[in-house]
Amino acid sequence: DWVWVDTFTRLPLDRRSHDALRSAGFKLCLVCPERWGRPEDIPIYRRQMLAEGLWVDAVMTALEHAQDWTAPLDVSGLRTGGKR
Repeated sequence: DWVWVDTFTRLPLDRRSHDALRSAGFKLCLVCPERWGRPEDIPIYRRQMLAEGLWVDAVMTALEHAQDWTAPLDVSGLRTGGKR
């Protein structure tokens, strides 16, 4: 079963909700902020997810923004605290 993580106004996923959903056996699909007209939030959300040790199984995005989810990410100064 899948849970859609919608980014209509913000990234609602945090460590606690991520772990609870994972423990319940759910797969996670992130709705890209680009779908709501905010492609500039993609690297912000990627950094936040990396820092908190969050990961998703899929991202719903437009083809033109797919590479934004796999492109190298500037992680200088980023402290990670999670595990996969």
